[in-house]
Amino acid sequence: MNGSWKGFDISANFYAAVGQEIIRNYERQQPLCQPIGIYPINRWSGPNSTNEQARLTTDLTRNNVFSSFYVEDGSFLRLRNVQLGYTFDPKWVTKRGMRNIRFYVAANNLFTLTRYMGFDPDIGSAGGTLGAGVDYGFYPQARNIMMGFNFGF
Repeated sequence: MNGSWKGFDISANFYAAVGQEIIRNYERQQPLCQPIGIYPINRWSGPNSTNEQARLTTDLTRNNVFSSFYVEDGSFLRLRNVQLGYTFDPKWVTKRGMRNIRFYVAANNLFTLTRYMGFDPDIGSAGGTLGAGVDYGFYPQARNIMMGFNFGF
């Protein structure tokens, strides 16, 4: 989407995926303890405790078998690119011997709305065809913020 008003302009690109399921494989294969992430607080700790989160252990009895515990909704909405700019008044610019001057501020991957607990729900198919929907714990996409000027002579 884009628009302009009195010398100001804005453009934005949103990106979304709805209904995808992701396997948190990076967590399932951890050699030291289970579970990894934010859920050890609510883990199983004995009778009358939660039955949803596994107990925390480093023993050899750790279950490495795949289960639906590691599958979750990977739907997301990401603001991929946004740019806000201002083009100076042409009368003012021509007095300085130029055609145009534009100042802008731009950002990439500014925010992502999701309930996915992993690093980044936009995992693509990093492991090839058979790896689609499997999160191996890669770093999330970087957020970049930049600014600059465009000069026309």
